[in-house]
Amino acid sequence: LTTHLKLCYRSYNNWLYRQDENAMKETVLQYLCELAPESKARLTIHFAEEVEEISTLVSQLIQTLQNYQKLNPAQDDNDPKQIAYALMTKGANTVMAAFEWALNGYLWETPILFRNALEGFASAWDIVHNEARFKTWKTKKGFSSTDSITNLKRAIEPIGQMYGLLSNMYAHISPINASPSCVLTDGEPRLQFFG
Repeated sequence: LTTHLKLCYRSYNNWLYRQDENAMKETVLQYLCELAPESKARLTIHFAEEVEEISTLVSQLIQTLQNYQKLNPAQDDNDPKQIAYALMTKGANTVMAAFEWALNGYLWETPILFRNALEGFASAWDIVHNEARFKTWKTKKGFSSTDSITNLKRAIEPIGQMYGLLSNMYAHISPINASPSCVLTDGEPRLQFFG
């Protein structure tokens, strides 16, 4: 009888787990299909000035890249500016993805993408301004984007501070930034699983 009860209990727990799993799947699907666009719309309205600034920044970045492409339509792998153009295009997309995340309420994760974009922009600057770095890039061995950050911060000092903040507070996990994402709901902190 004891073995039978254990089997029944285990079977019930498995059934209960499947019910919870299905309910959570439905919750996630509802968020992705219905609630995420509403959340984004609310944030877009609430932060209208910031959204305007983001639009200006991204549009100027894209226009600059498009102008370069119009003037230099042929791809030349021996031209560091062509490689930089490709890196800058990828960086522009990364910046836009970061803004999309922020507008969807993922404020803790967004700086990780900004850090990645900054490394791409620094690498683009570095291979254009340092012939030795371009040669290293072309060998596909030994190129480190963090070295590009170091080189760029020598020319533009705040880059080092910005990269340090993005790395230490958002990319690298430590006791300082290990707390879970929370939001205030009715004055109570609650875990944030969605934006």
